[in-house]
Amino acid sequence: MKYFTADPAPCRKNIFQGKVLFENEYISWIHDELSGQLIGAVVKNGSGENLLTEPLTFSIDRSENGKGKSFTAGASAEKVQFGENCVITESAFVSKDGEILPGVRLRRTVEYGEWGEAVHTLELTAEDPVDNVTAMRPAVFGVAGTIDRLGVRRRLICGTGAWSLNPCVWQRLEGGTKHSDVIPLQENHLPLSMTFLDAGTEALQFELGDDIAAWEMLPGFQEIAMIYNSTTQGYLVRCAAFIDRTDETVEGSLTLKFRLSLPFVRKNIVPLRRASSLLYFQRGFENRWPGDEDLKAMKKAGIDLLRLHCDGDSFKNGIFWRATVYPPFPAEEMKKMAEFLDKAHKYGIHVVPYFSVKEFHPDSPDYPANFEKWGRRGFSNSRVRTNESFGSVMCLTSDWKNKRRASIAEVLEKHPFDGVYYDWCAGLECANPGHCGTPHWDNDELLEHLKWTADNFKSTPERYLHLTYVSSLAVENAATMVITEEHGFPALGPEMFTPHVHFLNIAPRQICNMMRGADAVQKRQLAMAALLHHASISTIDQEFWDFYASLEWLDDVERYTAYTAPGEGLASSSDSRVGVSVYWNDEEAMIVCANFREEVSKAEITVSLPEKPELEETVELAPLEVKVIKCKLLVDRI
Repeated sequence: MKYFTADPAPCRKNIFQGKVLFENEYISWIHDELSGQLIGAVVKNGSGENLLTEPLTFSIDRSENGKGKSFTAGASAEKVQFGENCVITESAFVSKDGEILPGVRLRRTVEYGEWGEAVHTLELTAEDPVDNVTAMRPAVFGVAGTIDRLGVRRRLICGTGAWSLNPCVWQRLEGGTKHSDVIPLQENHLPLSMTFLDAGTEALQFELGDDIAAWEMLPGFQEIAMIYNSTTQGYLVRCAAFIDRTDETVEGSLTLKFRLSLPFVRKNIVPLRRASSLLYFQRGFENRWPGDEDLKAMKKAGIDLLRLHCDGDSFKNGIFWRATVYPPFPAEEMKKMAEFLDKAHKYGIHVVPYFSVKEFHPDSPDYPANFEKWGRRGFSNSRVRTNESFGSVMCLTSDWKNKRRASIAEVLEKHPFDGVYYDWCAGLECANPGHCGTPHWDNDELLEHLKWTADNFKSTPERYLHLTYVSSLAVENAATMVITEEHGFPALGPEMFTPHVHFLNIAPRQICNMMRGADAVQKRQLAMAALLHHASISTIDQEFWDFYASLEWLDDVERYTAYTAPGEGLASSSDSRVGVSVYWNDEEAMIVCANFREEVSKAEITVSLPEKPELEETVELAPLEVKVIKCKLLVDRI
């Protein structure tokens, strides 16, 4: 049986016509050969065009005789070194008229990883103090105007609660055609991350390094500014450590880090993979493990991946999997788990255990001595909160990561699981002085944890990642399945989801079914909405499985090379309650229509695909019907 896989893809260095490329089958980072400056970022199975409309620079502004002058490092270099997977440059700061900022030097190291990430380390040194500095912008670059969504994870907006995780907030961009695009983003705190997304096609992501404090030279005087540039037809992005000062002095040394990432967009559409939690909580404790008939039903619905998700005391008997505690269950339940694993594998279904990357349960013997120093704190003097079922949230910059890894390795080495399910797959802010004396987050450490997982468990390659509310390109490149959203979904319709659901053709995607007391109509509407965004529902509910079993064309989607979801501007319906998505390749389009009404609907469908003839169809749909129309793109409909 063929399963979806996510393999590391190291970049290779190539030199071509004055440019040095670091590339793999999915992406290409482009540097100028003479200066070492980053001038290009390309997603090969996206548009194939350069996402950088302006090259990456570092600028320092200074006031001289009442007039401002900007000095930039990047366009020229005194020393350039290209390694097999890295670039090192040393340069001065030079103004447009050729003046050099005396005594100030920048050493930039760019390291290209195997999951689409480029880690930039900036080492600034000033031999003598430089006064009258008004602004310092360590990262300035231009992003293509084809980007139509901006996702921002802001700092310090969720309070200090143990469960807050600074969600990604999305806004639409209009390519400079509306007034809202003049300055779509300007704030006085640098965000944790920014995702520049052309929905369904490609993206570029900027993320601060884990040492947030290094960027906070003057708290409150930071600035992130995104400004549309009509000359380049793109957005100029300026990340300032401080701005609007008149009397600052730059002296000594400073080290800053950030990460740029590109997605591993696949050439063909990834499978609409079906996966589920495996325990039947609704059947009572004694009957919670699936039997042969259950596995047959799962197989019929196309499910090939299950997660053992048992992190709370659902049956009020104290038997559940406490984070880092082993063995998780009494001997009789461990025997049932082993028998189930054997059965699932006979049906060709992979099974992965639930691990929270961040949670530490109080029943772990190591908990009392370590939870305070390893735990996540919103402020240096706030407490580490504890939940009796889930424990406390930890920070991966502490020694917690070693404890968590040891507990994961113990499980995978003793039982024939097929990989991991990771919850809390998000970098989180922390200010705990017990393991780090300054504000930080653990985003880089999270990626390192994914690398550790991939490197150490090659024979169990499933990485089922829970990424609700956040996006991280490098992390998602390493996933074999991504869960993107979980909440009650009060409004059910074709455009109910954030851009993170369809997002990009990187890995199969899912929605958590967390509707309480939903009836059959609501369940079908949720399944249809997810389907239109090329996502499945994570559920053990038979009604959803029956829905997937009825769609015989689901396994055909992998022969297409492009896809668009509702709200992305390429497909529309005259009835707002009829959703439309489209799969296509060079020869054929497959239009998927879903009627969210509980009555018959007749709608006019219009499809305008890039460089393809416009398609118009009139479709009549029964209540809650899903209908597929296949069209040849150059000749008559088939």
